[in-house]
Amino acid sequence: TYHAEADFYALFESMPNLRNLYLASCGLTSFLNNGPSSAQLQTSSLIGLNIDLSGNDLTEMPSLEGLGVKKLHLSDNNIELKAGDFEGVPARQLYLQRYKYANLMPIAGLNETLSELYMSDSDLSHIPPAEFYNLIARLPIIRNGNFINSNLTTFPDLRPLGRTDEPIVYLQRNPLVCDCRLAWIREDGFLLRDYTSVRCDSPGHLQGRLIKDLSIEEMCPGEGTGRFIDLD
Repeated sequence: TYHAEADFYALFESMPNLRNLYLASCGLTSFLNNGPSSAQLQTSSLIGLNIDLSGNDLTEMPSLEGLGVKKLHLSDNNIELKAGDFEGVPARQLYLQRYKYANLMPIAGLNETLSELYMSDSDLSHIPPAEFYNLIARLPIIRNGNFINSNLTTFPDLRPLGRTDEPIVYLQRNPLVCDCRLAWIREDGFLLRDYTSVRCDSPGHLQGRLIKDLSIEEMCPGEGTGRFIDLD
């Protein structure tokens, strides 16, 4: 385990062809936060770098600008994301499993590169549907969003984004409230990769039912089909 920030910078400078850096569960409390800016390093050949920092004790987002990070694992840390945290980070895949804070919008800083977001086993119950919608709207090339077992009761209608390649979301094992807000999933199940196994948690008369087996009338009594669900 490295303990000095300078050691990490020296590592990058001495290994310009580095592609995988595995530092999971190493007891790290910081990573590239206190040394010279990573943007100052001669890292032009560090392209497609995979960094695994999961299972540490990080409380701040590492400064990764200039490191050519492609895949970033930050699961099982104590990082509360802030605006600008992903500035200059070209990550295509971001792993934030078991995330427990309220602010997701800093992820939008990956708007030019992020295609896969993994947030399973998090507590996202306090994130309003509109924030999910706004986040995905600002990630124009995202293709997969994994929110399995993340304490979600609903998820916004993504059809108004009007994308040709619509993002696929994973919503298994969430306490979903099968009401009008989720009726869009029943109409357009192709947006839900695990569509055939997603069940309702409530209301009581629908508990345990597969969403794919419900009619629009059961989920949204008295409403016509084909309308977009209000994000509020």
